[in-house]
Amino acid sequence: MSIKAPNQRVYYYECSYGSFRLTYFIPYRELGELVNSGDIKEQVLEDFPDGVDLRVGETDYQDFYEVYGYRPKVDPDVARGIFFSILSSTWNWKKFQGSDIISAKDLEDQIDDLDRRVKEEKDKSLVEYLKTPQILKESIPMKLGDLQNHREIRKRISREQREVDSLLRKIKPRGIDRYKTLQNQSFSQIQWTEGENIEEVFSRIQRRGRRKN
Repeated sequence: MSIKAPNQRVYYYECSYGSFRLTYFIPYRELGELVNSGDIKEQVLEDFPDGVDLRVGETDYQDFYEVYGYRPKVDPDVARGIFFSILSSTWNWKKFQGSDIISAKDLEDQIDDLDRRVKEEKDKSLVEYLKTPQILKESIPMKLGDLQNHREIRKRISREQREVDSLLRKIKPRGIDRYKTLQNQSFSQIQWTEGENIEEVFSRIQRRGRRKN
């Protein structure tokens, strides 16, 4: 039995009153392409026959890289920043609760435009901060073993992240209708594999369980 799944890279989102969680999905087809191009270890095809669900965060990205030798091209901080700029541009976003999917292309197409507009608002260092992986921001003091410097770097990172968040609230992405909720935006249509909807599978399992009881 096959389960219907996206046949392209997507981001799953779960939102609750302004906070959110992102999951990056790479379909099996694209994993195969990455293996063929030598960008990822072949073991991934055996370990993830239904595609990879990767939580968007530095720890998960780094763990995946250490095992399979591949890291998504868009850094997790950048993906989260872009998504936040989209979310915060929608209707009543601070009270919005819901989950859905947005194509990776829709989200990533905003990056170049955001770069340009951030440079207009702030100096280049803030743009570089947004694009620098968290692990690299902290690596130098840790290598030196200087705990005091590490604490100072952490404080600076926290301050810069607050500045980034504040700026992203001001810079609105293009193509977003501020009079519609996130789920009602005109994003690209997702391509799906053939198979059953996961909701239908769960429903059937639950019905079988009730009959047994």
